[in-house]
Amino acid sequence: MKEWGRMTVRRSLVAFLCAAVMAVSACATPRETAVTFSSSAHSEDARGNYDRVIGLAQQSIAADPLYAPGWYWLGVGTFNTGRLDEAIEAFQKALERNPGTAQLRSSHNLLGWACYRRGKYDEAIEHFTATMVMEGSDINALRGRGWSYYMRGDFTEAMADFDGYMARAKPDNLSGLSDAFRGKAFASLGLGRYDDAIASIQKAKRAVNYDERTDLSLIYYVMGDLEKAFHYRGGRGMIGVEVRDPQGGPGKGAEVVNTVKDMPAQQAGVVPGDIIVRIAGTEITSIKELVDTTKTLRPGSTIPVVVLRQGREVQLTLQVASSEGLVASNPLIRSVLAARKEGPLSAPGQGTAPAPAVAATDSTSPEITVLSPRAVRGVLMVSREEVTVIGMAKDASEIITVLVNDVEASLKPFQGGVNFRARVPLSGGDHELMVRAIDRSGNIGMKTLKIGSSTAATAVTGRPSGSKPNLWVLAVGVSGYRDGNLNLRYADNDARSIARVLKLQEGKLFDEVHYQLLLNEDGTREKILEGMSTFLGMASYDDLIIIFIAGHGVKDKQTGSYYFITHDATPDTLMTRGLLWSTFDEAQRRLSRNVSKVMLWIDTCHAGAMKVAMRGAEAGEELSQALKDAEGTFVLAASKPGEESEESEKFKVKGEQGGHGVFTYALLEGLQDKADMDRDGSITVSELNGYVAKRVPRLTGGKQHPFFRMSGTDVPLYRR
Repeated sequence: MKEWGRMTVRRSLVAFLCAAVMAVSACATPRETAVTFSSSAHSEDARGNYDRVIGLAQQSIAADPLYAPGWYWLGVGTFNTGRLDEAIEAFQKALERNPGTAQLRSSHNLLGWACYRRGKYDEAIEHFTATMVMEGSDINALRGRGWSYYMRGDFTEAMADFDGYMARAKPDNLSGLSDAFRGKAFASLGLGRYDDAIASIQKAKRAVNYDERTDLSLIYYVMGDLEKAFHYRGGRGMIGVEVRDPQGGPGKGAEVVNTVKDMPAQQAGVVPGDIIVRIAGTEITSIKELVDTTKTLRPGSTIPVVVLRQGREVQLTLQVASSEGLVASNPLIRSVLAARKEGPLSAPGQGTAPAPAVAATDSTSPEITVLSPRAVRGVLMVSREEVTVIGMAKDASEIITVLVNDVEASLKPFQGGVNFRARVPLSGGDHELMVRAIDRSGNIGMKTLKIGSSTAATAVTGRPSGSKPNLWVLAVGVSGYRDGNLNLRYADNDARSIARVLKLQEGKLFDEVHYQLLLNEDGTREKILEGMSTFLGMASYDDLIIIFIAGHGVKDKQTGSYYFITHDATPDTLMTRGLLWSTFDEAQRRLSRNVSKVMLWIDTCHAGAMKVAMRGAEAGEELSQALKDAEGTFVLAASKPGEESEESEKFKVKGEQGGHGVFTYALLEGLQDKADMDRDGSITVSELNGYVAKRVPRLTGGKQHPFFRMSGTDVPLYRR
């Protein structure tokens, strides 16, 4: 019995230990499962498989309802599939269960966006604010809070958040910047700053080239300019249907999902399931075509509508309604219209609502220039069935529309006009190309050109064989800074004179010379990068680009990065307002991929002593190294490492007012004949470099030596 008893105890102990091991194993399984779950959820999220993310999260929650990451990933999945109420509940439960720092921050951020989309603006603001106070916060929360403030009617707070976002956003975050500019436009509208609202929409379009017409329609509606509001909407017509792509059956038309009560479609007998295939005689092949056609219909007019119903065509008649009520109820302007009911909206110098954006005092028609394709004896030469037309339109008022053969062009505004681009289909034989530009005062400029066939060379270069290239000059000179302690004397005059001298080559070495000046207050990071992408972006492959920059350049002491100090920057705001050299370099590299010859003339290794007439260089060595690493460009810079670049009244060109930097003075001398070393009547890059390299040390007593670098074959620059 005792032996048996000991055996029983021993066996019981073994059984107990086995059970304990099994229990320990069972306890470890959820941790192992958690690691596997998180890895799987991350992978499916990266692939965009949000239904799979939801499934994994639900399994995790079923195993452990207190597991915070399970609720977090359920929120991510439901948020990205549009199930916002479920997402809000999931993120709230994740927050209750104290997730890790990263998921805590992300939960607040995504919960803010979910609440915003559900119209819960107070809660959205609370969660966006919670996101921003956490270390490593996503600045998109600042943009989300700005929109939430706007929708709640707090326009000043919204403006501050949008400005804050733009100050912190990276320059290449174009979609975020565009959305922030849109938010700033509507916040400006709420504050009665109508010109600012229009200008911000233009900046939003410049960033991502989105279709801004709906936004402009809403802004002009709030301003009381119904003509422009419905011009941008595309018309006043509305029939009152919700549609989708046809489900089964024919692939054309628009299937009716719902009809609006007491609106024309319902009154005419249109029912859900009908497929609209023809309206007012126009064949409907897509939802977009239905929407665009409906907008153009005149309210009050009676029109025929043909629908497919159970495979058979049924003809109905309806009376078109006005879309003004639809526009007025748009959520984007609801807060502004609500604020207006409480009192007039106004801002200093911008009038009291409703008011036109600009008084119609301009009676001059826009001036149109077609830059590409090139014209030969008044005929544009093309070789394809579709032509891309590039040009510019200038006017005293804002240009709002450019049409090329009735195709609406995309616009890139600049001071005093717009650059435009449009892809226009052709049908064979000779054509007339009609370009129309309409300004805000209603004036219309027109230009008509003949179109003929061309040689194959045109298709490659954008111009007929044998024609001269064009020269494109972006000249930046900043003497006057927002911080007056930084002011220089002649940097703006340097840029002005370089552009003037190069313009003299029009019709000589170059067919046309186009230049853009960015002086003083126009010398901002945004305008410089915009000039490089928009203005210089119109150059053809065999054109020559020259970028000239004069002003202060410094090194950030913390990062060691080199910056051009723009008009509104200071040494303390380099990261937010200055132009980082690597950003500029990336922009010019993009140009070099599309244009064979890009030239960089730089006079920015300037003054540490900001109040004296010297342009000293703490960062000369850093810039010099950056220039050595540049690809695809011809570089000529003012000085070598450790040197200062002088400017003085004594460096004055005959016939001009004011002095120059010594580097620019030598450039101007060289371009006006003195660099023609072989006296053949033309000046090349190597000749100009050689002249400037010798002339500057002589003028400065050996204190300054230009740096230059050539890549590729020599390039002619100037012809007498």
